[in-house]
Amino acid sequence: MFFDTRLIVIVMIILTQRKNQGGARGEDALQIRQALTGNSRTRAENINKTDMLYPEYQIPAKLQPGNVSKFYYLSHRDGHPLTLIVTPCAGVVSWTVTSFEPPQDERRGEESALTRWPVNALIPGSPLFSYEGDEAQNFTIPRVRAGLYRLEIKTKADSRKIDRLPKTVLLYATSSTLDHYPVSYESRKGKRHRVLRFQPRRTRRRLTVSWSQNPHLDPHLSVYCLAVTSGTLVHPPTLCAAQSVLTTHSRPMKRSGYTKEHQHRGVPEGLHCINQTRLTFHGMKYNTTYDFTLYVVSMRNNVSIRISTETFKFRRTPAQVLRNGRYTTANLRKNDGFMNFQYRPQYNGTTEFHVLPCGGGIVKAKLRGPSGIIQKKEVVGHALLKAPALQPGKRYTLGIYATPQELIKVSSVKVLATQEGSIIYPEYRCHQTVPHENFDQ
Repeated sequence: MFFDTRLIVIVMIILTQRKNQGGARGEDALQIRQALTGNSRTRAENINKTDMLYPEYQIPAKLQPGNVSKFYYLSHRDGHPLTLIVTPCAGVVSWTVTSFEPPQDERRGEESALTRWPVNALIPGSPLFSYEGDEAQNFTIPRVRAGLYRLEIKTKADSRKIDRLPKTVLLYATSSTLDHYPVSYESRKGKRHRVLRFQPRRTRRRLTVSWSQNPHLDPHLSVYCLAVTSGTLVHPPTLCAAQSVLTTHSRPMKRSGYTKEHQHRGVPEGLHCINQTRLTFHGMKYNTTYDFTLYVVSMRNNVSIRISTETFKFRRTPAQVLRNGRYTTANLRKNDGFMNFQYRPQYNGTTEFHVLPCGGGIVKAKLRGPSGIIQKKEVVGHALLKAPALQPGKRYTLGIYATPQELIKVSSVKVLATQEGSIIYPEYRCHQTVPHENFDQ
């Protein structure tokens, strides 16, 4: 196996105790570092800086289609962790991590200890890790051995396309295991954990998306980016891929003591980067499925980690027809906490609406007529709303809404519409039954 001619530098390898340790020791790596940074030659003369990975520093790399690009990381000592993160920005890449060992040397003692080996004489070991895909992937060695490590990356060629444009990847090396980063958005049992909370507001077609602040990240040194797509647009797997295909909507930095949530008016699709955990979109399209991907970006090193990918369908508030004197039950959880009930009185008199939340939670009721809102009430256990007489052919709309927090308790709601005084003893307890839903088409 041959190496790039730019990497022909002289490396000091101490082979004393090689049989006991099987590779380079900490002092060996120190001499490698001295060879790379010696006074006789500058590092720029010995090695291209773009070929070396330095701890706690992320670099962009351009990959030529069909060529194998090689990058190197020098570990100066034994025992500390080593993590490499490769983030593709334009399609599928394949990459492999390999460590190196000095060649066999039959000399012993001081003569062997002073041997200098050129880099292209080192012997690569078995691959430590391999990956192929378009997602950001990290590889961690809990206790690394001092020495030289090589990262080989190649773009995935598509035989149906002639693409000669270079592809960008982001490379990051750190002496940390990244335990403080929310790398995985799946639970240990393999089930996807819902991180995003969706709160639709049917008025003005609004949708509020929120999430919790990660306790391991400094809120002053981290930014969240939310990518939104819909339709046939392929959702980008990484943040740098999203930046190249989506319109970025910049947000001003939050001032001290400023807690007002961000509002986005316009097309929801795009990339939204904010330093808060709540964003409200205006102008959502009814009956449209949106894809949301949340990333967190560290301002220390610009490394981004994907936290969650979820979908949400923004629906019209379903309407259910009420029959005079008959209880009607509707499932709130299936409808994101929203339900409209429509009722057309068959008489000219006052109408009573009885509302019973099922499960012990709290819901909000809003009664509207042809002239506007008639009454609002917060319902705890049971509520009675009265409406004046209507003209023939007109109808009421009773809107029921439960917050995402209340939906943990409230599963459904039971509603009765009747003429005033026709039912003396209405129900005050909601029995958990499977609702029969008759939606108004």
